Amino acid sequence: MALARTFKLNTGVLIPAIGLGVPPVSRAKDRRIPPSSVQYTVQKFLKLGYRHVDTAQFNTNDVPLGQGIRASKVKREDIFLTQKLWNNQHQPELVKKSCEGSLERSRVKYFDLYLMHWPIALKDTRKKASEAIENPDKKSSEAKENPDKKASEAKENPGKKSSEAKENPDKKPPKYRNPVEIDDSIDFVETYLAMEPLVESGKVKAIGVANFGIKRLEKLLEKAKIPPAVNQVEMHPYLPQNDLLEFCKSKNIHVTAYLPFGVASSPLRTDEVIRKIADKNGKTKQQILASWAVQRGTSVITEGTSVKIVEKVFQDFVLPDDDFQEINELSKTKQERYITREDWNFEWD
Repeated sequence: MALARTFKLNTGVLIPAIGLGVPPVSRAKDRRIPPSSVQYTVQKFLKLGYRHVDTAQFNTNDVPLGQGIRASKVKREDIFLTQKLWNNQHQPELVKKSCEGSLERSRVKYFDLYLMHWPIALKDTRKKASEAIENPDKKSSEAKENPDKKASEAKENPGKKSSEAKENPDKKPPKYRNPVEIDDSIDFVETYLAMEPLVESGKVKAIGVANFGIKRLEKLLEKAKIPPAVNQVEMHPYLPQNDLLEFCKSKNIHVTAYLPFGVASSPLRTDEVIRKIADKNGKTKQQILASWAVQRGTSVITEGTSVKIVEKVFQDFVLPDDDFQEINELSKTKQERYITREDWNFEWD
């Protein structure tokens, strides 16, 4: 038996089983990822044979993503490209503009799959999001018109920060860098219904969701004219989500697993059972985890950080039944969810 290379969606289109998670552009000092690095990653992995490329608006990597695709010389029609609508774009009137903006920045004509990234809207960034779409150059033009504004403000109030600290010595910094609030005035069903015309227009070939549980899927299916083709969720041996997987299969919704290897600090990456099975079969731990996921009927999104690791994951390997079952047993004693979104007070259903 060979490992599945593709899965058929409810649209009839094939989605590659192994996908590349395009890294975000990051200017953080501790994890700087410049646009040139993103471009190189996309170009490199397409040349290795990857045909499933997964990204998100939140990653702000549209431009280098498109550059990487063009530099790879791989035909656009041979690539399965997934994009995700971010939470501050959930207003129905913003959905089309948001998708078109991503297409323009990437310089591609369509997305093969367009997902709602989360089933929630964020309150405090909606106005900024709208302004960003309507006036993408507004911030830079304001900076040019008032280059000395920030400096003059600092001179006028040199002790502002320190005085605030003295007045509130016990005030703790927020747990998250950009705390936000959920906007309950926008229902995710409204957002999804606004995504449906994108299929009719040809801007996207299929639509779907991410981070949806059974209850939210049931609510969505009651109103959706176009059922979601995909539900992308965190899924690995410590979080197999068996009930959700079976529900999606019963509704002909394909499941894509993200974080199939856990996160960098995850015990999953050093799990003794996974290591033992990897050594026994002469494979890497990442190969074992990817094969387990694909054999369950899910496609997987791998991290595009290490060429050596991801290249091996792409190799064909089928887990023996006893090893597959042993991995299935892990969640009985070890359970972990790495993406919790406590900053949104998000409740998983």
